Amino acid sequence: MRLATVLLAPAAVLALSACGSEREGTMQTEDGEVAYEISENGDQTNVRLNGEDGEVTVDTGANLKPDLPDGLAVYPGAKVTSASNVGMGDAAGALVSMESSDAPEKIVGWYKDKAKAAGYEIETEVSTGALKIVSGKTADGREFNVVANGGASPTTVQLTAGRGL
Repeated sequence: MRLATVLLAPAAVLALSACGSEREGTMQTEDGEVAYEISENGDQTNVRLNGEDGEVTVDTGANLKPDLPDGLAVYPGAKVTSASNVGMGDAAGALVSMESSDAPEKIVGWYKDKAKAAGYEIETEVSTGALKIVSGKTADGREFNVVANGGASPTTVQLTAGRGL
């Protein structure tokens, strides 16, 4: 399945489930028919997608422990507002949304230092007003991207990290 399907299909399935639709079934995507199954356990939602290219799993919830690659972590003192773990064959990653009282520069600087120490080569750094972005990858295929926006208080942070997605 293409990355767009991996990211958009679970969102569509979750939207369907919020409207009271079936907890399992099939849906049509640009990559063909995809079977889905949704289960919930407390505040955690688990979505399983099966298509021509294999299975995709998406687990999401505010209290879910993000499956982050070695060397990357939730920002110290940040409040996790949501976390999602995605798996697709050998590919896996996490998306973590956080809030912090720290400035975007400090947050992005911390991630840059952690990433470099873990063997990531920094490929992108963007700074425009209150928005700061840093991203990079390793020789073995791990990637990360951090977006910190301090336009409001608290600073909002999006961390995406994984391999093969």
